[in-house]
Amino acid sequence: MKTLTIALGDPDHAALLNLADQVGISPESLVVSGTIGLLRTWDRILGELQPASPEATAVSTEVVPAPSAGAKTRSETIHAWGESGNPAHVPALIQALGDRSPNLRRLAASALGKLKATDAVEPLLAVVQGDDAPQARQYALKALGILRDPRAIDVLRRVLDDKEEKAYNHVAAKSALEACVRRL
Repeated sequence: MKTLTIALGDPDHAALLNLADQVGISPESLVVSGTIGLLRTWDRILGELQPASPEATAVSTEVVPAPSAGAKTRSETIHAWGESGNPAHVPALIQALGDRSPNLRRLAASALGKLKATDAVEPLLAVVQGDDAPQARQYALKALGILRDPRAIDVLRRVLDDKEEKAYNHVAAKSALEACVRRL
């Protein structure tokens, strides 16, 4: 499956639909699968996409969200989503956990905790277990503490037992574990 990375600044995704039309792919076959990416020129994108047939592999489109109203950067956008109280942002925030930027992953984890996004437990556990950025793991641990989901208990115990983990992540894991156990 080819991955197409684009940045969209238009809220109705007209650029994405136009691109799909230009390369002969139905809009329904495009899968928005993350928020990782950098703006590339249309010529380069079109040069990379050459589906073998109409039923060839779907295109995975990673969308860089444009800053929302009042925000100047993607970081500000993700922060604003967390402060909004609007659960409609949860899917995009879960996708942002896979962003190339450790700072955006950290902010997304924090925002998911603020939104009390119970749908994000498994993705947050994945961050705790596999993210190479300790601060992204820290904020995922804090979010899990807010969510107090018992599914996190085993992972939180493993973090506490990990001698290689940062001390601040041990503190966050201990706090989250206590919150999860209190809920039982």
